[in-house]
Amino acid sequence: MKEKETQNRKMSFGIKQKILAIAFGPMTVLGIVVAIFSSSTMKLGMEDEAIKRLQDVVSGVEQALTVVGDGDFQLNGGELYKGEHNVSEDLTALEAFTASSEIDITLFWGDTRTVTTLIDEKTGERMVGTQAADQVVEVVLKNGNNYTDKDITINGKPYFCCYIPLKNGNGTIVGMIFAGEPSSGIEEYINNKMLQIILVII
Repeated sequence: MKEKETQNRKMSFGIKQKILAIAFGPMTVLGIVVAIFSSSTMKLGMEDEAIKRLQDVVSGVEQALTVVGDGDFQLNGGELYKGEHNVSEDLTALEAFTASSEIDITLFWGDTRTVTTLIDEKTGERMVGTQAADQVVEVVLKNGNNYTDKDITINGKPYFCCYIPLKNGNGTIVGMIFAGEPSSGIEEYINNKMLQIILVII
């Protein structure tokens, strides 16, 4: 009798193992699919949100420039003016914004950085006098369109960025407004969230 009970227990345990083994494969695949889909969706959403934030920033800078002074933009002695207002002297306010947001701002005269919060890591100097990438010049300066990118290299680092034309009152494009954020911080945040998702699935 005891041998029969023992045998029944073994048989029952064996069936449970087989059921678990059969279920484990699909559940594992489902978990992997959910993890990939969730992380991919979250990454795209965060990247789009980062670009939207940069678009809002350049629009804000553009609006601010319309009220700082009357007249057209001009370059005088290496400094950017709007009418009689020296825009280059507003760098302190831009620096304060960058310090609080980690978003860099640049004003271009033509394709050349004239006012910028970007610092060259090799020299420790501002990246004044350096040029924008060719694809940016083509889209913004030559064609008058906005340009956004989720992986442009600036100062040796990948950046999320947004460029828009800088225009005088008559619509003439004289430069560009740039806002950019290093993608490393966003990628780190995404990776941490992906790890949390995987742990929950496990």
